Amino acid sequence: MSYPEIKLDAGMYEEARKQGVTFTEYLARLEREVGYEPPRGSQLDAFERQLARWGIVVKGPQASLVEAFYQTYESSVLFPEFINRQVRMGFQLGQNELKVEDLVATTSQIDAAAYRSLKVNDEGEPEEILRVGEFGEFPATTLTYQENEIKLIKFGRRLQASYEVLRRTKVDLLAVHLRLLGLKMRRAMARWGLEVLINGDGNANPAPTVGASSPGTLAYADLVGLFLEIQDDGYDPTHWVVDLTQAKAILTMTEFKDPQAGFNFQRTGEMISPLGVTLRLFKYAPKNRVVEWDQKAALELVEEAGGQLVDSDRVISRQFEEIVISHVAGFAKIYPEAARVLVIS
Repeated sequence: MSYPEIKLDAGMYEEARKQGVTFTEYLARLEREVGYEPPRGSQLDAFERQLARWGIVVKGPQASLVEAFYQTYESSVLFPEFINRQVRMGFQLGQNELKVEDLVATTSQIDAAAYRSLKVNDEGEPEEILRVGEFGEFPATTLTYQENEIKLIKFGRRLQASYEVLRRTKVDLLAVHLRLLGLKMRRAMARWGLEVLINGDGNANPAPTVGASSPGTLAYADLVGLFLEIQDDGYDPTHWVVDLTQAKAILTMTEFKDPQAGFNFQRTGEMISPLGVTLRLFKYAPKNRVVEWDQKAALELVEEAGGQLVDSDRVISRQFEEIVISHVAGFAKIYPEAARVLVIS
């Protein structure tokens, strides 16, 4: 099978960033420019076609060694994207763990180092938005900027290895380590997102709290109350996150011991969805708390536009003594009332 002959160059990463597309999307554009059309039914994307073009096998018994990326300068241009992909795959590990996308309603990409999110001010109560007289005025909803800018943080890990070590490593084995590195980065980002959800983004907008009916004990009635209270404000609870102790307490409640739910848990390992809410486990969830939110209105993820996880120039030039894999991002509250915290003790 023939693959598109595209001249690969390190500058492609910067060009993709300027155009606001991924490296793979940029390659696909170049394919179209040279008149290449993927065969009908092809399962490969533009990046994977370039891997195949250079004979680089990334999984299975015949997986290549890392040195296959360095057979020519052009083939080495593909290695940073391989690293990016594996790290991003690690973001999805952990079947029942809290993930960044669980928290986020929308994502904004910016070129600046600081960001000020929007604030909504409603005049009057929602039920006052009714018909008014001929010369009357409807109550207003005003959008303004928040007083304080949100913090953008660099989440990352350092990868320390010499080229001599990596060149003799199988690509699929390196992928395992990169995915686990991505998992650690994802946990750090989710931890910060949860912190913002609970305590606010620096604009006096923490999540409201509600106390347990019997302090020190998590009861079914408390969860029902948590579930209903947020709906009274017009939000639909989509997620709960708890630590291991509270997860055990919820999963063993008599009210949640549904035979079908229990069968699915035993068959797939996917935790039950109490009251239709997705239950997430997170080691960094606050102790003796159940945090609830409506994903559609909770947080805005703000990230650096077109940012690569890895310094492509260092990877291409084999400067492996210390490679930093990082992602610049922050979180802004959209509606503070779209989250609740049940305080058990």
